[in-house]
Amino acid sequence: MNLTPLTTHLRQEISMASVLLDALEQEQTVLLGKSASAIEHALANKQQSMTDLEKTSQQREAYLRQNNYPANHAGMLACIHDHDPQGHYQLDALWQQLNTLGTQCLQQNQLNGSIIATRRLSVQAALGILRGSEPGHLPCYTSTGQGQIKPDSHSLGQA
Repeated sequence: MNLTPLTTHLRQEISMASVLLDALEQEQTVLLGKSASAIEHALANKQQSMTDLEKTSQQREAYLRQNNYPANHAGMLACIHDHDPQGHYQLDALWQQLNTLGTQCLQQNQLNGSIIATRRLSVQAALGILRGSEPGHLPCYTSTGQGQIKPDSHSLGQA
């Protein structure tokens, strides 16, 4: 079994995961700013990086399937165990590096998601104030998902 293509796939995946991590870190920076165009640019960079990483992951998975291994984590570990137990191709080190980058990307993406959620709540609170609702008042919806208009609690009567 020629392991050179697998080594190449893993190195490409590591490179793409590093690019994605950089894009996620850039996204965090622009999310903390106020430039809508910068946010759109960062999102486009992140999306492209995710697409590129997915393509390289698919190449590794195809290689594993072609060599009769499941295209998953267990399959990769079995391939490493069967064909590179001495570490001549550094498959285990590359696989660990890729997994570490994947974890970092996940954590950064979750952090970015929490920044977005916090900003969204702030915007919703500001809109609620502008609409005249009380702070912390959550909108109510009907079973069909339509907004339910509740009478103002401060009204003195209805006509």
